Amino acid sequence: MVALKNAVVEGKFDTGRDEFVYIGAPSKLYRTKTFLDNGVIRSKGKATEMFLQTSEGQYDAVDPKDFDAVVIYGGNYHLQGLFASLLRASSQQNNCFSSAFLTKGSQGWLEKTRTIDTIREMKARADAQIVLMFEPFFSERYKKKMPEGAVISEKTRDIVFDALREVVEDAGAICLFQPEETITDVIYSHHELAQDSRRMVGGGTEAHDNEDLTHLNSTYGAKALEKIRTALT
Repeated sequence: MVALKNAVVEGKFDTGRDEFVYIGAPSKLYRTKTFLDNGVIRSKGKATEMFLQTSEGQYDAVDPKDFDAVVIYGGNYHLQGLFASLLRASSQQNNCFSSAFLTKGSQGWLEKTRTIDTIREMKARADAQIVLMFEPFFSERYKKKMPEGAVISEKTRDIVFDALREVVEDAGAICLFQPEETITDVIYSHHELAQDSRRMVGGGTEAHDNEDLTHLNSTYGAKALEKIRTALT
């Protein structure tokens, strides 16, 4: 989320007449210190502090009634983990997976998260448009940390994407993945987009260390915001 917020702060994305509010917490806090209450994402403890910090003191909860549109960016899961599991299983079993297997497995993976319930409850609570944008793939240099002995084809990736999109749209939200031009080698992001990424703690001004390969920067954020705006217009 910091990448998107900093894209605006750094002048890489012109919001025009639109007003953007950012409300979030680092993944661990989001998983353990937020909860869903009748379509409202509520926070407690340190997560409340982060919600207030990221929203410039405006919000300690996300209520879709307060907005024309709500973009859920990431959550308590990551696509890189899903594809790592597929790589691991494929290399161990020395086989390929059918479209039906990929579809069922991918949809089951997403449905186990809180995200789909969040979308459904938000849609029941308010008329706001809901968007789910999956967080981007890690830097291409992360490839050395992924399971070896197998590759993910573009066809396989797209079967997974289509399966996930079906679940999200059935729940009532617009489903977005990272812009195609930011992807390299099917399931990674261009490394230059991972350079000079920033932490959420510290107001988005503190850089991750040079070895961080899992977060992207404000240049990516600007591209993501443009895709979000296009989807909402």
